[in-house]
Amino acid sequence: MTDDSNLTPGGAASIVTVTIRDDAEGHWVDWAKDGETGVLGPYQDREMAENVRAAKERELTENHGHIDDAG
Repeated sequence: MTDDSNLTPGGAASIVTVTIRDDAEGHWVDWAKDGETGVLGPYQDREMAENVRAAKERELTENHGHIDDAG
């Protein structure tokens, strides 16, 4: 059995990037998936930003929707 949860409706694999960026305001999590982009933050410490980065990466690669869509 193959895991095709990361495929777009056309069958191509999604391109996902989730990175941390730092500036004078704090630590930011930048993300992109298939042309859709967003920014989360700022976070006061790098550890929190890393936790958010990991969660967002899981959301984009393992889930079919976005956390914001739940409710």
